[in-house]
Amino acid sequence: MLIAALVSAILYIRALERRIKALFDEFFSADGDNPSPFALLTQKAGLVLAKQLVDQIKTSFGGMSSAASRQEKQLEGAAIRDLIGAHPLGAIGLGILPNVEKVIRKNPAIGAGILQLLAKYANQNASQQPGSNGSAENMSLEVQ
Repeated sequence: MLIAALVSAILYIRALERRIKALFDEFFSADGDNPSPFALLTQKAGLVLAKQLVDQIKTSFGGMSSAASRQEKQLEGAAIRDLIGAHPLGAIGLGILPNVEKVIRKNPAIGAGILQLLAKYANQNASQQPGSNGSAENMSLEVQ
């Protein structure tokens, strides 16, 4: 009885080995023109990884260009704030109204508009004052 149990256990294990080997063969070997399931799985995994890599590279380069444009905008805003601060009325305005400087820092185009207004005001004052040194004319040339 013990021998029969051992023989049946050995036969069961060998049958199980054959089934497992058949599953591995089926999973890893191609069937005619059709690729194996393992090949299909690795191909799909490769495509997913490649797509994620491309997305990450796009994001990285997009972030770099975004950072470059942000730095360019900050530089433009700083230059306009300096030009406005060089004008006596502009310096007083930036000193009294700190929120205006924040707005100019965020949107340099507004600062360019303020600079044009200051240049226009300086041109009006220069035309009213005899013996002007022409600094108002230089200010209007800087805006253009």
